[in-house]
Amino acid sequence: MIDLFINDSDHSADYEAEEYNTIANKLSQHAIVLSDNSHCTDKLLEFSLDTNRHFVFFQENPREHWYPGAGIGFSFIR
Repeated sequence: MIDLFINDSDHSADYEAEEYNTIANKLSQHAIVLSDNSHCTDKLLEFSLDTNRHFVFFQENPREHWYPGAGIGFSFIR
């Protein structure tokens, strides 16, 4: 069983969705799924809704940096 899954591979939306489909039945009851891609796709949100999981989004907001920041999605069951 998987307790923690971090999605940080191919950043295409289709690939990301397929990774979630692949692990869905391998997640433990209290597994946490993270994605550093949640600022540009909604695939972790969709996965969370489809599997009755909670979704939280954290937006990076770096100050005085050339990169505007990414977003990390968290999917979990309470």
